[in-house]
Amino acid sequence: MLNFLVIGLAVWRISLLLVVEDGPYFAFSRLRHKLGIVDNAIDGRYVPDELGTHRRMLAGVFDCIYCMSLWISFFWAFLMYVWPDMSLVLAIPFALSSVVIVLTTWQGKNG
Repeated sequence: MLNFLVIGLAVWRISLLLVVEDGPYFAFSRLRHKLGIVDNAIDGRYVPDELGTHRRMLAGVFDCIYCMSLWISFFWAFLMYVWPDMSLVLAIPFALSSVVIVLTTWQGKNG
């Protein structure tokens, strides 16, 4: 049960990093921009229609936290099957980061 919680928090944190946050040195926002996701103050964030089909599908995954979390979950389930002990070790830092985010949000402070 604890493993499920730790890995669930890790999947949420990684999904949040890839879909919402800029990342260190704007790495994740640059990745989303290269995929074609447009983010501006007037229209908000969107995936333009003129992208090719495959690129639009990939950009759609990087624009939807529900979609991204599903793909990260598939990856983590495979990792747990192949390498059960290491998958938990890799999940712990992301899970701890998730707990800090939840507690900070609960306190009403921004990071």
